[in-house]
Amino acid sequence: MPSKKDAVVYAKYPNAVISPLIAKKKSTKGQKIFGNLLGFLTDAPFGTDEVFNQIADAHNAYYLVEQEGKQIMVTVTEDFIESRVMAKEIVGNKFEIGEYVYPPATVEYE
Repeated sequence: MPSKKDAVVYAKYPNAVISPLIAKKKSTKGQKIFGNLLGFLTDAPFGTDEVFNQIADAHNAYYLVEQEGKQIMVTVTEDFIESRVMAKEIVGNKFEIGEYVYPPATVEYE
């Protein structure tokens, strides 16, 4: 069942192919070291730094919209919707933009 953020994107792009994305923020070198040390020194699982990054970005939703031969990266937050036409075509199942990695989600809305 689509969420409110899904509904906002679908309403803005009714005739487009909309692919929800999962955004994973890349950890800095310092965060990786801290996460590994935490894993060695405590019972905390390794990769704790990735968990902290996911929690910090949990309120945003990301979509790749394909409409009229263009790919549009859409970010929906609690306050706004941001749409950016991609300069390069995204191909493949996984891609990176800035400090985020986007593996594909399993749901597509048309």
